Amino acid sequence: MCLRNSQRISRRGLWFGVAAFFVAVLAGVVIGRYVVFAKEMHKTAYAATRDADQIVLTWSDDPRTTQAVQWRTSTGGDGNVDCIRYRRAGEAKWQVVKAVTTRIEDAYLENDKACAHHTARLDGLDPGTNYVYEVGNGTKWMSESHFSTAPGTGTKFSFIYMGDVQVGYEEWGTLLDAAFERHPDTAFFTVAGDLENHGCDRNEWDAFLHAGAGIFNHVAFVPVLGNHDKCNQGAMYRALFELPKNGPSSVAPELAYAFEYENALFVILNSEVRPSTQTAWLEKQLSQSKATWRFAVFHHPIYSPKADRDNAKLRKTWAPVFDKYHVDMVLTGHDHSYMRTYPLKDGKRTDKAGDGTVYVTSVSGTKYYDQQPGEQSAVAFANVSTYQVIDIDGNRLTYRAYDLQEKVMDELVIDNRL
Repeated sequence: MCLRNSQRISRRGLWFGVAAFFVAVLAGVVIGRYVVFAKEMHKTAYAATRDADQIVLTWSDDPRTTQAVQWRTSTGGDGNVDCIRYRRAGEAKWQVVKAVTTRIEDAYLENDKACAHHTARLDGLDPGTNYVYEVGNGTKWMSESHFSTAPGTGTKFSFIYMGDVQVGYEEWGTLLDAAFERHPDTAFFTVAGDLENHGCDRNEWDAFLHAGAGIFNHVAFVPVLGNHDKCNQGAMYRALFELPKNGPSSVAPELAYAFEYENALFVILNSEVRPSTQTAWLEKQLSQSKATWRFAVFHHPIYSPKADRDNAKLRKTWAPVFDKYHVDMVLTGHDHSYMRTYPLKDGKRTDKAGDGTVYVTSVSGTKYYDQQPGEQSAVAFANVSTYQVIDIDGNRLTYRAYDLQEKVMDELVIDNRL
């Protein structure tokens, strides 16, 4: 069996627990030494077993040469699946990597209070190469999965962006399945925060990851922290996903990060903290990159579809940086409707698409808000879940928003040669 390390992920902060305890004493709802609030108790519909599930690919470093693989099992027992073997497609020789294992606990789960979460990082991979892999325990292996590394040669590629999930995991899973079935060559998926509704409730993470089964084990997932994910400083979010630790020192590791894929730079920001804490780092990423295309992805919109949800501080702090270094698209969520702005610079519409920054807000779950789009809005609609496919072919970007029926709800082309 592969060896593993172990650490414990606490569900609640110390002060919250102390405060909750004394409130519970006054309310007469203490059982033994545990505080019990009936409204907070919950069950997971997807309890962990000795067989691996929730297999998710992420990147913690260069997408050309590395791949992080995460999965979970139940805790204890000889059947635990705690290592991975992989090989180039078509070759016979396997390489084996031991997983690092953490124990994820949710004391408010009525069933399956703890599970084992395993992470293996594959290094020294060849760019533009197909790999197959299996997770197992050194003697017994699960069914085969596969992934492809980034080519690193300027090859055209596409990725899929979605707004909030938060609720309606089954329906979101149907939308995700449709997106992958129709666009199987996508390089990765990114969701702009609020992956679930209660960031410390493992049952909701279980539902989210169950909906991604059969997809995230083949295509990398690029998560973004939202306000519903940040519970306990994003402890469960960070436990579940192995992400780059190249963000600003002022922000907890993995909650802001950057990576390049082909000729595009992706900067993942944390809009849950003061934007000024990341501005210098953001400028450094943008100024040092030679990428043709630049994307920023975070949760709260710079331009909200509704005035009473305005994020003026974000706009004041980050929009000038996006203007200065010409960020092509800013992808966000939070407002549970769809809006795309005109290309903007200094808050004003530019004559050519390639001269400004396009700001997008979308929703992929089933919780919707009404909207009152402002003058910056080019396309806006409510009460529709969508996914967005961004195709990049050299100097040309094609953006399309699709609904579940594959209807094109919005479309934009940016050509940097014009």
